[in-house]
Amino acid sequence: MNLLQSCKSTLKTVIIALATCLFLFCPVAIASTDNTLHFEVDVKNGGFSYENTKMIPSARIQEAIISLPAGESGTIDSIEIIGPNNKREFGCKNLDVVNGTDLIKSCGGPAYLEKGQTIYKASGSNFAPNANTTLKIGLES
Repeated sequence: MNLLQSCKSTLKTVIIALATCLFLFCPVAIASTDNTLHFEVDVKNGGFSYENTKMIPSARIQEAIISLPAGESGTIDSIEIIGPNNKREFGCKNLDVVNGTDLIKSCGGPAYLEKGQTIYKASGSNFAPNANTTLKIGLES
């Protein structure tokens, strides 16, 4: 009976230690293996409006590369990133874009984002020749 109690105690200690290691060290390893985040926006009738609120870690965004089909172009009417405490962390207006445009470079970045609740807003217009397409953006820190 005493041996069974000792095994249970040892097993609990090993499980707690393993869970702690996974919690503390895995997010760092995952973040260091891929520092790019991709998202997509559907363009309808030549334009889009996008807003998303998300809890984020602090980050320095160095690139935000636009991916569009060959020959497609349009205008980013407005980009605004609002961080914790309603502080504007990045923004830009009236930017003509094509495939490969770097939003961060074109808007005078990099973007420094604080940890916390973050709002990302963007709108665009004049996308052509295909008025219904997908705008992809790859963010790299």
